[in-house]
Amino acid sequence: MSDKISPISEVIESWMKSNLTQGVQIRGKEADEKHEQLIMAHWRDAVGSKVARMVKPYRFERGVLYVYTDSSTWAQEISLLKSDLIWRLNRKLGGDIVSDIRCRIGAPRTTATKQRTKQTKRIIPSQKEIREINLPPQTLSRIEDTANIITDEELRILVKRTLILHAKLKIWREKHGFKFCQKCNEFYGPWEEVCPICRARAEEDE
Repeated sequence: MSDKISPISEVIESWMKSNLTQGVQIRGKEADEKHEQLIMAHWRDAVGSKVARMVKPYRFERGVLYVYTDSSTWAQEISLLKSDLIWRLNRKLGGDIVSDIRCRIGAPRTTATKQRTKQTKRIIPSQKEIREINLPPQTLSRIEDTANIITDEELRILVKRTLILHAKLKIWREKHGFKFCQKCNEFYGPWEEVCPICRARAEEDE
């Protein structure tokens, strides 16, 4: 049975990399964006006004919440309170969303909080917008060729729908000014001056 599944997985993975390079990665980034917005909204209620006044969240990525403070004393305090703060946040968010909190002293050059107060950022299209996107014939043909390799009808239909959705998401992002980072192969919002993922990695290396 594994001999049949493996080639299909390889074909789908190869097709995704060559045609829809952002398919799976964008989904993770979208989840981080939505969780980040929820954390910003519930931060004060979750951690209390005293902590919220001194410590500010500015980024959430892959389960890690990045916060900053101007006080070295508060940075140390956060390390001691980390477990309790994570528990409070996850209780507010309704799941095990935050796995770690990392605190830096001094505000980052560009904070996610400031960016989001400047303008409304749409990162996910509506179902209506997705339905209205017409894929190029060559893209549909590649999707058909990829899906038709799968003998199981139910799985074939599911894979085809997934590939079509990913292709439409890619078109929607390009249409709405999302930029493509050649370095990390990620799309990022038009409100960003530079790729936030590459910027975050650079900051962590400093």
